[in-house]
Amino acid sequence: MRNRRAPLWILAVILSACGGQHESRSTTVDGVSFEVTVKSSEWKSQHNSTFVFVDLRIVNDTNVTVDVDVSGIVAEIVDTRSVGTYYDSLGSVDTGVEQIPVGERKFGLYFVFADRIKNGSEAELDIVEFGVADR
Repeated sequence: MRNRRAPLWILAVILSACGGQHESRSTTVDGVSFEVTVKSSEWKSQHNSTFVFVDLRIVNDTNVTVDVDVSGIVAEIVDTRSVGTYYDSLGSVDTGVEQIPVGERKFGLYFVFADRIKNGSEAELDIVEFGVADR
């Protein structure tokens, strides 16, 4: 009797269909677009906070470099504002001012919320303060 295996491409299609779809939300401020995609969220009892991990894509459609203070980016989920914004990295790198040249930059960030957020509501995350320096 022959050993029948499914072709690898079928397995790839099944696995990609099982992966969660992450919805992106986008806002434009003075020619600079902020597109945020929520990756995950986690309640951290030792901090008594919810951490929401995101990918942030900033697109500068102006003709000049734009300064964005990453620590000044504030997110909101159902009337609850984040209390901190941090780079999603292994090292403890302080957030600071990023220069966004014409084009795009991508960042892995996480927002800290000082309380539990309702399960599933992280999909409603919006950026409400953008950290864009006056030009």
